[in-house]
Amino acid sequence: MTKLNIKDTGIRCKGNVEKNYEQVPHSIFRYLELGLISGNDLAVYLLLLKNDNKEIGYAFPTTPQLAIWTGLSKRTVITATTNLELVSLIRVEKVPGFPNKNRYNVFLPHEKEVLEKLVPQLKAELDQKIMKLGLEAEQDKQRLLGALSTHVRD
Repeated sequence: MTKLNIKDTGIRCKGNVEKNYEQVPHSIFRYLELGLISGNDLAVYLLLLKNDNKEIGYAFPTTPQLAIWTGLSKRTVITATTNLELVSLIRVEKVPGFPNKNRYNVFLPHEKEVLEKLVPQLKAELDQKIMKLGLEAEQDKQRLLGALSTHVRD
Protein backbone atom coordinates (compact mmCIF):
# COMPACT_ATOMS: atom_id res chain seq x y z
CA MET A 1 0.00 0.00 0.00
CA THR A 2 1.31 3.42 -0.92
CA LYS A 3 1.92 5.71 2.01
CA LEU A 4 -0.51 8.59 1.87
CA ASN A 5 -0.03 12.01 3.33
CA ILE A 6 -3.45 12.42 4.94
CA LYS A 7 -3.40 14.53 8.06
CA ASP A 8 -5.74 13.78 10.97
CA THR A 9 -8.60 16.17 11.74
CA GLY A 10 -7.16 17.03 15.13
CA ILE A 11 -10.55 16.33 16.69
CA ARG A 12 -10.82 13.43 19.09
CA CYS A 13 -13.69 11.06 18.35
CA LYS A 14 -14.69 10.45 21.95
CA GLY A 15 -17.26 13.08 22.90
CA ASN A 16 -17.31 14.74 19.47
CA VAL A 17 -19.32 12.35 17.31
CA GLU A 18 -22.68 14.05 16.89
CA LYS A 19 -23.89 13.09 13.41
CA ASN A 20 -23.31 10.45 10.76
CA TYR A 21 -22.73 7.64 13.21
CA GLU A 22 -24.28 4.37 14.27
CA GLN A 23 -24.35 2.98 17.75
CA VAL A 24 -22.52 -0.32 17.80
CA PRO A 25 -23.41 -2.90 20.45
CA HIS A 26 -20.27 -3.58 22.47
CA SER A 27 -21.14 -7.26 22.71
CA ILE A 28 -20.32 -7.73 19.01
CA PHE A 29 -16.65 -7.60 19.94
CA ARG A 30 -17.03 -10.74 22.09
CA TYR A 31 -17.96 -12.59 18.88
CA LEU A 32 -14.56 -11.52 17.52
CA GLU A 33 -12.69 -12.53 20.68
CA LEU A 34 -14.30 -15.95 20.67
CA GLY A 35 -13.49 -16.48 16.98
CA LEU A 36 -17.13 -16.68 15.95
CA ILE A 37 -16.67 -13.94 13.36
CA SER A 38 -13.71 -12.38 11.55
CA GLY A 39 -12.81 -8.75 10.99
CA ASN A 40 -14.29 -9.02 7.49
CA ASP A 41 -17.53 -10.37 8.96
CA LEU A 42 -17.59 -7.46 11.41
CA ALA A 43 -17.15 -4.91 8.61
CA VAL A 44 -20.09 -6.41 6.71
CA TYR A 45 -22.20 -6.61 9.87
CA LEU A 46 -21.56 -2.95 10.68
CA LEU A 47 -22.57 -1.86 7.20
CA LEU A 48 -25.70 -4.00 7.30
CA LEU A 49 -26.49 -2.45 10.69
CA LYS A 50 -25.94 1.03 9.20
CA ASN A 51 -28.28 0.23 6.31
CA ASP A 52 -30.95 -1.53 8.36
CA ASN A 53 -34.15 0.37 7.63
CA LYS A 54 -36.27 0.66 10.75
CA GLU A 55 -39.44 1.41 8.78
CA ILE A 56 -39.28 -1.55 6.39
CA GLY A 57 -37.55 -3.89 8.84
CA TYR A 58 -34.45 -4.96 6.96
CA ALA A 59 -31.30 -3.89 5.10
CA PHE A 60 -31.37 -4.07 1.33
CA PRO A 61 -27.83 -3.46 -0.05
CA THR A 62 -26.54 -5.54 -2.93
CA THR A 63 -23.45 -7.71 -2.66
CA PRO A 64 -21.54 -5.36 -5.02
CA GLN A 65 -22.51 -2.38 -2.84
CA LEU A 66 -21.26 -4.17 0.28
CA ALA A 67 -18.05 -5.07 -1.55
CA ILE A 68 -17.42 -1.45 -2.52
CA TRP A 69 -18.31 -0.06 0.92
CA THR A 70 -16.06 -2.55 2.76
CA GLY A 71 -13.22 -2.77 0.23
CA LEU A 72 -13.72 -6.54 0.16
CA SER A 73 -14.28 -8.82 -2.81
CA LYS A 74 -17.80 -9.98 -3.65
CA ARG A 75 -16.76 -13.53 -2.70
CA THR A 76 -15.54 -12.34 0.71
CA VAL A 77 -18.80 -10.45 1.27
CA ILE A 78 -20.78 -13.61 0.46
CA THR A 79 -18.60 -15.60 2.87
CA ALA A 80 -19.12 -12.94 5.54
CA THR A 81 -22.90 -12.94 5.19
CA THR A 82 -22.86 -16.74 5.39
CA ASN A 83 -20.77 -16.59 8.58
CA LEU A 84 -22.99 -13.89 10.09
CA GLU A 85 -26.03 -16.01 9.37
CA LEU A 86 -24.39 -19.09 10.94
CA VAL A 87 -23.97 -17.21 14.25
CA SER A 88 -27.49 -15.73 13.98
CA LEU A 89 -26.43 -12.09 13.67
CA ILE A 90 -28.35 -11.77 10.41
CA ARG A 91 -30.97 -13.68 8.46
CA VAL A 92 -30.72 -13.55 4.68
CA GLU A 93 -33.95 -13.74 2.69
CA LYS A 94 -34.46 -13.79 -1.06
CA VAL A 95 -36.55 -10.93 -2.39
CA PRO A 96 -39.69 -12.28 -4.12
CA GLY A 97 -39.51 -11.62 -7.85
CA PHE A 98 -35.77 -10.81 -7.71
CA PRO A 99 -33.78 -14.08 -7.67
CA ASN A 100 -30.40 -12.34 -7.26
CA LYS A 101 -31.49 -9.85 -4.60
CA ASN A 102 -31.30 -10.38 -0.84
CA ARG A 103 -32.69 -8.57 2.13
CA TYR A 104 -30.96 -8.82 5.47
CA ASN A 105 -32.59 -8.95 8.88
CA VAL A 106 -29.98 -7.63 11.30
CA PHE A 107 -30.09 -8.78 14.93
CA LEU A 108 -28.46 -7.54 18.10
CA PRO A 109 -25.65 -9.76 19.30
CA HIS A 110 -26.08 -11.75 22.49
CA GLU A 111 -24.71 -10.16 25.62
CA LYS A 112 -21.32 -11.51 26.70
CA GLU A 113 -22.61 -13.79 29.49
CA VAL A 114 -25.34 -15.33 27.34
CA LEU A 115 -22.99 -15.87 24.40
CA GLU A 116 -20.38 -17.56 26.58
CA LYS A 117 -23.00 -20.03 27.85
CA LEU A 118 -23.90 -20.85 24.25
CA VAL A 119 -20.28 -21.63 23.30
CA PRO A 120 -18.54 -22.90 26.46
CA GLN A 121 -15.70 -24.60 24.57
CA LEU A 122 -14.78 -21.37 22.78
CA LYS A 123 -14.96 -19.51 26.11
CA ALA A 124 -12.56 -22.06 27.68
CA GLU A 125 -10.16 -21.71 24.72
CA LEU A 126 -10.25 -17.91 25.02
CA ASP A 127 -9.56 -18.12 28.77
CA GLN A 128 -6.53 -20.32 28.07
CA LYS A 129 -5.28 -17.88 25.43
CA ILE A 130 -5.70 -14.94 27.82
CA MET A 131 -3.88 -16.80 30.57
CA LYS A 132 -1.01 -17.72 28.22
CA LEU A 133 -0.69 -14.14 26.96
CA GLY A 134 -0.77 -12.87 30.55
CA LEU A 135 2.05 -15.22 31.50
CA GLU A 136 4.08 -14.15 28.49
CA ALA A 137 3.53 -10.50 29.39
CA GLU A 138 4.66 -11.16 32.97
CA GLN A 139 7.77 -12.99 31.72
CA ASP A 140 8.56 -10.09 29.39
CA LYS A 141 8.17 -7.67 32.29
CA GLN A 142 10.53 -9.73 34.47
CA ARG A 143 13.13 -9.91 31.67
CA LEU A 144 12.92 -6.15 31.19
CA LEU A 145 13.24 -5.48 34.91
CA GLY A 146 16.22 -7.87 35.05
CA ALA A 147 17.88 -6.16 32.10
CA LEU A 148 17.29 -2.74 33.64
CA SER A 149 18.71 -3.75 37.00
CA THR A 150 21.79 -5.24 35.29
CA HIS A 151 22.22 -2.05 33.27
CA VAL A 152 21.94 0.12 36.39
CA ARG A 153 24.65 -1.94 38.19
CA ASP A 154 27.07 -1.62 35.30
